[in-house]
Amino acid sequence: MRKTVEFGRYLMKEGELREIEWIVLNETPDGKKLLISKDCIAAMQYEYSENNNADPKWENCVVRLWLNNYFLNTWFTVREKDKMIPIPVDTPDGKLLEDKVILLSAEEVERYMPDEKDRRAKPTAKAKRKQNGDRIYTENGYCTWLLRDPSERFDGNWTGVDPSGKLDLYGGDFYLSGPKGIRPVIMISD
Repeated sequence: MRKTVEFGRYLMKEGELREIEWIVLNETPDGKKLLISKDCIAAMQYEYSENNNADPKWENCVVRLWLNNYFLNTWFTVREKDKMIPIPVDTPDGKLLEDKVILLSAEEVERYMPDEKDRRAKPTAKAKRKQNGDRIYTENGYCTWLLRDPSERFDGNWTGVDPSGKLDLYGGDFYLSGPKGIRPVIMISD
C-alpha cells in the first residue's frame, strides 16, 4: 500500500467538500513529494473546441488551463499554494513549461506506477455526473483517465490509462468518446 496524504479540498459530490487524498509517487531526501490524486476528481475532454483539435497541445489545452486556474485557485488556500512547487514539463516541440498542477505523461506513469493495478482509479461522484450530456465510462467501478501526451498514432487524440490500468498510447477514438477522468499531479514541500 502506498503512502497517502491529504492536501487541499474539493467538492467530491454536490454539497460534500472533502480533503483531497493524494498518493505519494516520489519523495526526495529534502522533503519534496510528488503527488497524484487517489481518485479521478473531475471528468473532462482534453479539448472542448472543435477548432483546436487538429493540433491540440498540452500548453494550450482546456484541461491545463482548468487545473492551473480554477482548480488551483478555488480549492487550495494561499498557504497550501505556497507549499506547491512548479513542475517542469518539456513539450514535444521543445518548450519548457512550469505548472503547479499537471497530468502525468505515459513515461511518468511507467516510472512511478509500474504495476497496472496501482494505476486504476475510481471517479468521484462529481466526476460521474453528466458533462455536456455524456457520462464518464466506468468498468468495475474504475474509469479511464487522461495523460498529457498526444497519441502516438492518431492526430488530435490523447493518451490515457484505461479502467484495467493499461496504458493507451494510441488514443483511438479516446478524445472523441466523451469525458475522461482527471487525476491532478502536484509537488509539495514540507
